[in-house]
Amino acid sequence: MAVLSAPARDGIQRRRCGAARWLRRCSGLPVFLACVALAASVHGATVGTSRANEYRVKAAILYNITRFIDWPAAAFATGSSPVVVCVVGVDPFGSTLEDTLEGRTVRGRPVTISRSHNFIPGCHVVFIAYSEQKRIDDIVSQLGTMPILSISEIDRFTDRGGIIGLTTEGDRVQFDINASAADRAKLTVSARLLAAASSVRGSGGATR
Repeated sequence: MAVLSAPARDGIQRRRCGAARWLRRCSGLPVFLACVALAASVHGATVGTSRANEYRVKAAILYNITRFIDWPAAAFATGSSPVVVCVVGVDPFGSTLEDTLEGRTVRGRPVTISRSHNFIPGCHVVFIAYSEQKRIDDIVSQLGTMPILSISEIDRFTDRGGIIGLTTEGDRVQFDINASAADRAKLTVSARLLAAASSVRGSGGATR
């Protein structure tokens, strides 16, 4: 087993603490809505710093969005099965997704993360990376009516049948919702989440 040096351990701890701070700041609904509305500054000393900040915020928003979604019971093998978050394509998060989701739960279930260049069976959340923009229509078609929450930052994602589209405008990260697509996937979307979206397409009937 590899032994990490003290600086390496300190670096990992700092990343985890940073992710934890984002989640604490975005946990309660009023604060979550404020976080979504204000989003995160992506200004930084370097492009790398800006990108890291942007995807730290997107990871926190992804986690908070899932907290306001209900999946049908049939989507899980057992009552204790995890919520599987899958990244399809070139992962833009790096270690940020683990730092953000490690030890967290969604609807009382633990969270696990999987990555692939192709669609992964058994996913409950699929983040489709920008690298897949040329085949996004095929991926959305492949997801079909399966109870999977699709999320992407690809342009016009919700117009093309995806459920949650992340957009960055200036220093703000926002999200759009295709409520009709969520309804087809048999996902129950909180009315509070719909209210927090920058736009809602369709009129999904399953809200709480």
